[in-house]
Amino acid sequence: MIVKIWALVFLPESADNFFMSVSDVIPVATRVLLNPYVIGAAIAVILYINFVYFVAKYRKKPPQPKRKKVIAAPAPAPAAPAEGGGDASGGGEAAAPAE
Repeated sequence: MIVKIWALVFLPESADNFFMSVSDVIPVATRVLLNPYVIGAAIAVILYINFVYFVAKYRKKPPQPKRKKVIAAPAPAPAAPAEGGGDASGGGEAAAPAE
């Protein structure tokens, strides 16, 4: 008896009533996907998943140590050339390179 009930419920006599062709499925699928409730639910699920991902990956950044301001010493004044215009040897001519 259980087999007869199962056959009546799950095995329809006509396969045309049980299966839909692709041309029958496309209009139904477009109406379902363009339904405002489906669009709203999809947006809500996406926002929820993004929030859960944010909470799972959130790490509080450690506070940055304050940098101390370094006061630079004033730059030394460039040394003035000697009055003679030559080097310390006093010869007046440039020394020849050593060979």
